[in-house]
Amino acid sequence: MINITLEKQKAKEGDGIAAYVVGDSYINGFNGVKKNAKEGFKWFEAGYGLEQNALCVFGLATCFDLGEGTDKDVVKAFECFVAAFPVIEELANINEPVSQNIMGRYHYYGLGNAAQDFEAAAYWFQQAAVQGDADAQNRLAICLYEGEGVEQNRKEAVRWYTKAADQGHTDAQNRLAFCYHEGEGVPKSSQKAAECFYRAAEQGHADAQYNLGLCYEQGVGVPQSNMKAAAWYLKAAVQGVANAQYNLGLFYAEGKGVPQSNQKAAELYKMAAERGNDQAQYSLASCYHYGQGVAQNYEKAIEWYTLAAEQGNPDAQNRLGFCLEKGEGIKQDYNKAADWYTRAAAQGHPGAQSNLGSCYRKGEGVPQSFEKAVEWWQKAAEQGDAYAQLHLGNRYYRGEGVSQSYQKAAEWYFEAAEQGDADAQFCLANCYLKGEGVDKNPQKAAKWFAEAAGQDHEEAEEALLAMKKN
Repeated sequence: MINITLEKQKAKEGDGIAAYVVGDSYINGFNGVKKNAKEGFKWFEAGYGLEQNALCVFGLATCFDLGEGTDKDVVKAFECFVAAFPVIEELANINEPVSQNIMGRYHYYGLGNAAQDFEAAAYWFQQAAVQGDADAQNRLAICLYEGEGVEQNRKEAVRWYTKAADQGHTDAQNRLAFCYHEGEGVPKSSQKAAECFYRAAEQGHADAQYNLGLCYEQGVGVPQSNMKAAAWYLKAAVQGVANAQYNLGLFYAEGKGVPQSNQKAAELYKMAAERGNDQAQYSLASCYHYGQGVAQNYEKAIEWYTLAAEQGNPDAQNRLGFCLEKGEGIKQDYNKAADWYTRAAAQGHPGAQSNLGSCYRKGEGVPQSFEKAVEWWQKAAEQGDAYAQLHLGNRYYRGEGVSQSYQKAAEWYFEAAEQGDADAQFCLANCYLKGEGVDKNPQKAAKWFAEAAGQDHEEAEEALLAMKKN
């Protein structure tokens, strides 16, 4: 690991390369310093006036390009990339490792006027890596892992990840953890994966903090602990990791490892939703839909359902379809409702498949078709959707869209009844009472009438009363 204190001193004495190393360490959270983009930008600015300042010009370019530590400005970024290239290329050709690593980055990403060339990138990463540059070792490992510019070799990738990780390179530690987790290039070990995540997380690597939170939540490589999971999710959430914000929101909603709070859950969902997390957008929409943690607001619910649905989230597509069908928070539109149900159903969403079946049964937004209704209810029923199981039972009972079969009707009624559907319990009771599709059995009929009546099913209450009188 580079001695950052020594590099700072060298920078203050006029060493432009040292100023770049310090700035890059802050930008990425390397070499034992916490990630701080603004501090990194300051070091690049300070190094701009020093000898061999081309590296700091490159550093400024990356900040402008990504909006890290300063406002995003792609024009300034391009100008800086172009201005720095000739000097950095000259330094790289005289075997200066930091410059060689930067040359690799020029070619890997196609920065400035440099053409994207993975083979050239891997070459320069290799030149710097063998001289001990930790960031180059990590980048070379990525090339080897993905087969970019070199023949794919995940075992060799692990060797370079390990070299970089041993120097405290947090991204390498995080990537090495994944190798252990998946058993890629190294024997699978959940414990070693968690250890690597921890090394990076302790140094402030946001993704590693999130990944370590997952380990604790799932009890993978570490003892299961919702409290520790929540603590690591919080660290990552503060750094803007959307998945961590969403997961922590779920923890607050359920009271897992933290005190239950719908308000805090909604706040965290909003943070993640604004970063484009579709699951968080759906959950935030649900909060507005039902007034959980926020004031009920159908219009905002529709806004967030739509954003998530447009990203392909099947839960949001189904819920948006429901709102359009019922006219909740949006003008009723059967055609659009059926369209969103279709999109979600095509992804295998059982609720949407069931709802689409109902659209076909009623001819709302689609041509009326019992056959199509049965087709979608069948898909949903096989996934355990009780509503679809009930309606599939009804179609078999009446012979609508399928060959009439009391036996199959009773089978589907039973599946839905077992899940607590009161209408299915009532229908199944009638099958036992009449001996339709099952052997006639008054005792079982009474049992299922009672189950439905216990859910305030009026017809079941009347049937049960009639049985008792007889």
